[in-house]
Amino acid sequence: MMNIEELLSQIDEQIAVNGGWNIFYQGEDSSLRIADDTIDLIKTTVQLNGPEVEFLINQLTEKALKEFYRVNQYYSFTEFHQLALRMIYYQLFYSIREMNGAFGKEKLESLMENHSRRLANWLSGSNAFAWKMYSDGQKFVEPVPCFEYSAEMQMEILRIDPLWIKEPVLDIGCGSCGTLVNQLRSIGIEAYGFDRCAENRSPFQKADWLDFEFEPQKWGTIISNQGFSNHFIHHHLRSDGDFISYSRKYVGILHSLTKGGSFHYAPGLPFIEQFLDPLNFDVVTYEVGSYRLSTAIVTRK
Repeated sequence: MMNIEELLSQIDEQIAVNGGWNIFYQGEDSSLRIADDTIDLIKTTVQLNGPEVEFLINQLTEKALKEFYRVNQYYSFTEFHQLALRMIYYQLFYSIREMNGAFGKEKLESLMENHSRRLANWLSGSNAFAWKMYSDGQKFVEPVPCFEYSAEMQMEILRIDPLWIKEPVLDIGCGSCGTLVNQLRSIGIEAYGFDRCAENRSPFQKADWLDFEFEPQKWGTIISNQGFSNHFIHHHLRSDGDFISYSRKYVGILHSLTKGGSFHYAPGLPFIEQFLDPLNFDVVTYEVGSYRLSTAIVTRK
């Protein structure tokens, strides 16, 4: 019988031992390393039944995605690429079963070498810029992190006044903890949030902003602190960026506001704000000096 807590702990240890590892590294010892307890994990997987295998693959996929996001917040994985990652872990699992308990050093090294190569091909296929960034021979990469700021800091940056905020409120990229959403709800404000690392539990939803459906005229206030617009800028500047999808989603966000509703976000997006119809939208921007960024508030008339 599978011990869930022990299994999850072993998966976390295996991921941690390769934290920050450059999947494109081509020098000596270029394969992912094996944690001490991973051998026990490998032995355990041989005994798993169908539902347990599904649980294992789901956990490996979810934890791997979170690690990729931790290393570089600008990684983006479509449903297709997430499914492809699941297939990589299925392939790893069945390769382990084919070993028939013969977990010798050479076989395990070959196993990890093949797994590392598949992950590298998957990452370069899903996020082509990763290869350009990290194929320079460095064994470890410097993370491009995404922080979950305090509710007070976010309200200051986004110029949110709880006394005047228009409900309902939606936080785009609310973080796994939904700090600002929880703060707003604690003072009686109807607030919701979604994030690719959130759990599906009210008032939160696990979703990517490019996949989330913004219903017309639904939200009184939409907020995003260094989330959506930060990534929009990233794709705007990249030669291979998905600028069109972000532009369409930006328009969809604005049209999901009720009349008099506002989209508060930082940093600002002057390259697209200048094209908004002044008859339909009012744009106000602020310099947030101590934070070295600008904040934009777009209000639907």
